[in-house]
Amino acid sequence: MLFRNILTGIRGTDMPGVYRPDTEIWQVVSYVRSLSVGAQDVVVAGNARSGSILYRSKGECSGCHRVGGRGGLLGPDLSDVGWIRSPEHIETSLLRPGDVVDDSYRKVAVELKSGGEVVGLLRNESTYSIQMLDETGKLRSFEKSDLASLDKPSDSLMPAFDDLFSPGEIQDLVAYLYSLKGEQ
Repeated sequence: MLFRNILTGIRGTDMPGVYRPDTEIWQVVSYVRSLSVGAQDVVVAGNARSGSILYRSKGECSGCHRVGGRGGLLGPDLSDVGWIRSPEHIETSLLRPGDVVDDSYRKVAVELKSGGEVVGLLRNESTYSIQMLDETGKLRSFEKSDLASLDKPSDSLMPAFDDLFSPGEIQDLVAYLYSLKGEQ
């Protein structure tokens, strides 16, 4: 993942792709990973195994997030979240997901003139149409002329989990998510 980000850049950010030989990119990956060696010494309260079970069951997190190629597409892929986020950031994301929302995961809601509302993630928008992933992960397309309203609030589709999980369960989830280091 880090190799790909360096090679192709990160869409929607100021980070462009770097077109260098693979060996040079792998050297950069190695260097960047060496910077986080101290982070591996972080002791996280909680039980990662219990957190894994909570992730798949009570939290239904895999309905929106992917880990190791399995899960939903509405939320970010968490396969390497332990490499890129601190335990504190992960906990904040679970308790207050609206605090920091990547633009590609901001909520969009359309109200149809014919009735009904669809909520999801914006995938593409032009002058005349909008495409979005609805809350079930289905790609939907609408002509703007068919919409009564289009709302793009700054919050996240992800719910806050402070009412669903006990503080101990939150620690277990953080321990599990922090253990996800992706391909190494």
